[in-house]
Amino acid sequence: MDVPGLAGYREHADTLLSQYDTVKGDDLHGHMLAHYPAPCHMLELGAGPGRDALWFAKRGYQVTAVEPLDAFRNHGAALTKAHDVRWIDDALPHLANTPAIDEGYPFIIATAVWMHMNAEEQAIALKRVKDLIARDGVLALTIRHGPVPEGRVMFEIPDADMRALAKAHGFAETYFAEEASVLLANLKAGVTWSRFIFKAA
Repeated sequence: MDVPGLAGYREHADTLLSQYDTVKGDDLHGHMLAHYPAPCHMLELGAGPGRDALWFAKRGYQVTAVEPLDAFRNHGAALTKAHDVRWIDDALPHLANTPAIDEGYPFIIATAVWMHMNAEEQAIALKRVKDLIARDGVLALTIRHGPVPEGRVMFEIPDADMRALAKAHGFAETYFAEEASVLLANLKAGVTWSRFIFKAA
């Protein structure tokens, strides 16, 4: 799948797989469980090599994992084969191959992927997410700030812009935090993350 945001990922997939293994799901999501819905059918956008899909599945979530990069998706499928995880070859912003479910997904999460889209793509993506999410469903976004690695495509997304876009598409903010990177190299480079939780109206 030809996705501009994948620039730099396909060429360095093996290195990135090793890097992702150094970050644990507990470090990213353990402190957020109180803000996430109870185990349900969730949709993970940009699921990467499956670390988070496995983490949620082990806690009782049924996961539909969307990932456009073959190397990551295949790794994730092998990693999660004993769990309730379905893998979909698809990508933001259009999510054309991502299946809807009756009543919508109660929980949609996108960790470290939203900043790969420009403003126009973000609007398209959020409209599609609104079509897929349940009424009162939870949308969790984690957005990167800081220097862009060579060869990657990323856009700086001010927190105010994300809030305005979400509000325009009928999402209410319920949680926000600015967090330091859990990767040492990114921490030293000054990378920070904005963590948003929104509720669909």
